[in-house]
Amino acid sequence: MKEEFIIGGNIKIPKGMNLSLSFHALSRRPKYFENPDEFDPERFNDTNKRNLNYLAYIPFSSGPKNCIGQHMALIEVKIILIHFIRNFKITLNEDVPLKMASSTLYRPADDRLVFFTKKQTK
Repeated sequence: MKEEFIIGGNIKIPKGMNLSLSFHALSRRPKYFENPDEFDPERFNDTNKRNLNYLAYIPFSSGPKNCIGQHMALIEVKIILIHFIRNFKITLNEDVPLKMASSTLYRPADDRLVFFTKKQTK
């Protein structure tokens, strides 16, 4: 911070202190998400996303300094998913429970959750 800053009316951030946000922790707050630790892609569908606080889930940041590559990243992810769906049979490994781990990325703790089997080309 270049100058002293007050958050929420009573939290003083001194000049020179570095701040960082935990987007993982923010996106797991029950205040903003019902059942925040459950995988629920429907919470972001067109109907439900209107009820969400638009700053509660910000994987690409927000505001004037948000990620300039977010649209390209989303298109790339869609292309990769299409490639996998077209070329592989994807099956769930039911022997491995879904447990998440948090480090720099929020990810499954075990990487053996699914099996990919190459589809036969005709």
